[in-house]
Amino acid sequence: MKHELYEQAVACVLKHTEIGESALMRSNREDCVDARCLLVCALSRYGLTDTEVAELMGVSRQCISKLRGSLDVRLRKWSVRTNWQRICNELPTI
Repeated sequence: MKHELYEQAVACVLKHTEIGESALMRSNREDCVDARCLLVCALSRYGLTDTEVAELMGVSRQCISKLRGSLDVRLRKWSVRTNWQRICNELPTI
């Protein structure tokens, strides 16, 4: 179930941010970090814990916590705010 939610969220983030999956997971470019933040926050909306998200993404729990905590600052950017709204509208709620 968690893996299916993860795949669905990744697909949605990739679609709306127009970033490749490899860049989403590895690049330190600002737009890629913004997209990772959106992915983490989307997974958090599903009720996944930071530890679960970290395991799915292959990063540390601290990294996930930092990304999730940075959403408010990132939403100041028009592109991030627009993508977040589109992602929230597209992903089903649980």
